[in-house]
Amino acid sequence: MADEDDDKAGRGRGRGRQPPVPVPLPDLPERDKEAAIVALDRLADQLGGALSPRDVVDEASKDTSPLHPYFEWDEEKAADHWRLEQARRLLRVRITYAPLPQNVRMAIPLYSSAWPKRGAGQRSYQRTVLMLTEEQQADRLALDALKRAQAQLKSLPHQALHDALAGLEQIRAELETRLYGEPSDAAAQ
Repeated sequence: MADEDDDKAGRGRGRGRQPPVPVPLPDLPERDKEAAIVALDRLADQLGGALSPRDVVDEASKDTSPLHPYFEWDEEKAADHWRLEQARRLLRVRITYAPLPQNVRMAIPLYSSAWPKRGAGQRSYQRTVLMLTEEQQADRLALDALKRAQAQLKSLPHQALHDALAGLEQIRAELETRLYGEPSDAAAQ
């Protein structure tokens, strides 16, 4: 269920997703994606092995660059995409929270992604502290955070991280069972 604003920006997200996610790459033939990777590698070689986002944008601004189609060049649309990203960053501001009775201070997001409250297909955000006071909402927050952590761990090929995933899968299955009555296919693997 993507946010209406996210749809305008080409950034539809799956249920419960809230981490910053790049605008999806356009559907280009595989050969074009390979050409973009080669262009990035060539540019990195020209610049001593390291790239900055500015280097990539400068190269992509050339109409003939294989990187060009991966960017929005319409200034009005690009400005709107950026404002939506700035709003997402603002919604991710962190506050200090000290839940009772433990009274242990921790940094939490001021707002967190919530199940749609504004209507079907519209992403909304609610104050995290309020969501933590309701068990089902707190479970959803925990499940969303767990899914993000799993995605990060899966993206790094290291045995210790791979081993940690097994324990997270068990926790995910338990949360999904509490929320939905059964674990998802991803948690059951």
